[in-house]
Amino acid sequence: MQSIAGCPEQDCRRLCLNSFQRRNMKYSQMAGWLFQTAAGRRVSFLVLVALTLLIYGQSLSVPFLFDDFRIIERNPAIRDLSGMLSLKSLSSRPLVDLTLALNYAAGKLEPAGYHILNILFHLMNGGIAWLVAAALTRAWYRRQHTAVPTSARVIPFTVAAIFLLHPVQTQPVIYICQRYTLVAAGFYMLSIYCFIQARMRSQEKWEPSSLTHPLPLLRCVLWYAGMMAAALLGVLSKQNTASLPFMLFFIELLVFNRTWWGLVIRVLLLVAGIAGVVLVFWAMRNDQIDSVKALIHFLDVRTREIQGVSRIRYLLTQWQVVWEYLRMVVWPTGLTIEHAYRLTSGNLDLLTILAGAGHLAMLVLAWAVRKKHGLVSLGICWFYIALSVESSIIPIRDPMVDHRLYLPMAGVALIAGYLAQVCFQKTEQPKVAAGMLAALILIATGWSYTQAQVWKSSESVWRDSLEKNPQNPKAYTNLGRVYELKGDRATATAYYTKAMEMDASLYRPALNLGLMYAREGAYDTARDYLEQVIRIHPVCEKAYGTLGLIHLMEGRRDKALQLLKHADRLNPKNPVNLFNLGLLHIEMEKLNPAFTYFSRLVRLFPEEQPAAYYYMGYIREQAGAADDAAKWRAMAIRYGVDVKELNLRFVMRIDADG
Repeated sequence: MQSIAGCPEQDCRRLCLNSFQRRNMKYSQMAGWLFQTAAGRRVSFLVLVALTLLIYGQSLSVPFLFDDFRIIERNPAIRDLSGMLSLKSLSSRPLVDLTLALNYAAGKLEPAGYHILNILFHLMNGGIAWLVAAALTRAWYRRQHTAVPTSARVIPFTVAAIFLLHPVQTQPVIYICQRYTLVAAGFYMLSIYCFIQARMRSQEKWEPSSLTHPLPLLRCVLWYAGMMAAALLGVLSKQNTASLPFMLFFIELLVFNRTWWGLVIRVLLLVAGIAGVVLVFWAMRNDQIDSVKALIHFLDVRTREIQGVSRIRYLLTQWQVVWEYLRMVVWPTGLTIEHAYRLTSGNLDLLTILAGAGHLAMLVLAWAVRKKHGLVSLGICWFYIALSVESSIIPIRDPMVDHRLYLPMAGVALIAGYLAQVCFQKTEQPKVAAGMLAALILIATGWSYTQAQVWKSSESVWRDSLEKNPQNPKAYTNLGRVYELKGDRATATAYYTKAMEMDASLYRPALNLGLMYAREGAYDTARDYLEQVIRIHPVCEKAYGTLGLIHLMEGRRDKALQLLKHADRLNPKNPVNLFNLGLLHIEMEKLNPAFTYFSRLVRLFPEEQPAAYYYMGYIREQAGAADDAAKWRAMAIRYGVDVKELNLRFVMRIDADG
């Protein structure tokens, strides 16, 4: 029998087989260059960087959203770089607040600068995830006493690809105020990388000459110092870094050879060191911690965000929430800014028992495969430990939020990377395996690109949230605000009313209605809503301040002053209250207190309150200090005040929203 080419059939098959082998060899050489050489790894990572920029480049035009206004636009602390370095004035997350202050110093309230820095943090975290995965792979195969196989070179690439490109990551990157999550995760992983490097150095056999040339020992000590420094910086970024010692414990247990006693001692010392630094830091900031009882009370308060929810009830809720997280990792649908996940009853119903049993089965699986597939065990432990602070016994206002998967995603990516390595190792057609990996990366990129478009405006974000959860009262509240800003008061009122009907415990829709009616001059209706707000939320300074203005408009100055001062006590940094108190004291011809209120206002917001400078000039002019008055009015003109309008009348202000 002859082949088409005229050769015997056996020769034709041999030629086809040789051609197939040559193609596979050519691919293997290319893959080897990509994952084994330094140049190839750089090219691989640059491809991931390009895809990440493609996804998140469109976020540069995204405005401030939701909590961004509270943390950035209305936060006077980020306007004072020097004040942020004072120990007494430090916030609970001072490191990230410092980056926000640098953003403000560079570009004021232009959102693009904040988005650029968030994207850079995400890219750096992707690089750290690559380094951690590569170090863990080397350490694991060293424990197995084997060389790192060629196929294992795909693990770091896969980890970085999933970490950078997974759709779940879009929320913490685009939502500016989630920079706390980005920065804390970066230092968390950096601390892990330093720990792995220190442990690998400590396993090296040192020559006797190292006693006279202690460079290897010095390198080991420096890596441990880097681990501690990164851990501390992580704690100063976000409190979920507290789970780091437990992560290091399982890395030591699963990747390195240690005795149990040495392992326990090492981790206890680490926990004591980090806890000691944190407690000293908090004690220096809080003069009320003067006894053990006060410290226990302080820790109890600091480890819960909401009152009235037992720790057990929150834990049982999280058993179900974590399965939702796992579903979102595998099939990322339903991603939204607000899930409105309701707490369970706190009883052990069938669904809760099954959820808890499922988590126990996952941990049993991790233990069972630890000797043969240690990286899989570590990935499972990583996922649960990274979630342990926000998904355990610390009650938090929102039981389920997408951005909490940011750091746990690295553990999932480690499992996926190990499975990719197994596929490359077992398959006889590596080209097929590489094609599947490339296809998954492109699918993730496209999915993330589409998800990022949801964040283009406040309206698109909240409409998306409402579509995915029609029973979400917060979505109705925020869409009401969107329509109010558009001037469609009827639609805004309908959305606010719907939110109150769905959840009578929410005060924000009633507050927004009160503010809206106050701006329209419908004071009786506004008063009804504002008094409803105070019944639900007695510490809402905006409700008291606006009620004070209503009393002022109706001629009751004393009552107005009482309410405005109470609002100022509730929140001494509310610029609207300070401005109105200053104007009221001018009308009451009490110029010295008026000057004090305006002075406080410009100290908090030095470049955004030009009218305050103008009124300070007016007060000094009335006091006969012409030169001082001219100075303050020059400041007002410098920052863009409309002097002609202010000369016509005093203009009271009403808060923008609730």
